[in-house]
Amino acid sequence: MVATSTFRIGIIGAGGIAGAHVASATETGGAVEVVAVADPVEASREKLASQTGAEGFQDAGALIDRAKDLGLGGVVVCTPPSARLDIAERALKAGLPILCEKPLAHTLADAKRVAQLGAAHPKTPAFVAYCHR
Repeated sequence: MVATSTFRIGIIGAGGIAGAHVASATETGGAVEVVAVADPVEASREKLASQTGAEGFQDAGALIDRAKDLGLGGVVVCTPPSARLDIAERALKAGLPILCEKPLAHTLADAKRVAQLGAAHPKTPAFVAYCHR
């Protein structure tokens, strides 16, 4: 018998691209479960939360603070680029792996700062969702 486990994730930012990540998680047949959604816009947050059965949070910080309680293996950052640096910093400092939508940040300076944070936390994976076509 092969033991299986579910990788539990949080989605930060409940706009259009977040729906694609939820769909991808759903297609894993239970290998990935969305258990938390954070977005300041209640309608967006509740829409994704109801689709997935996830707990809703008004802000990313509250979700990150509860990551261990929720058993999160990581978060997917789907916010506007200008909000990503603060979220990445808080998640990495909490030891929470991140998959960040592209672009990584709103400015080159912010992107370099995220890279520095990643280097400062080498045991915490940080990825950018980017594909070369």
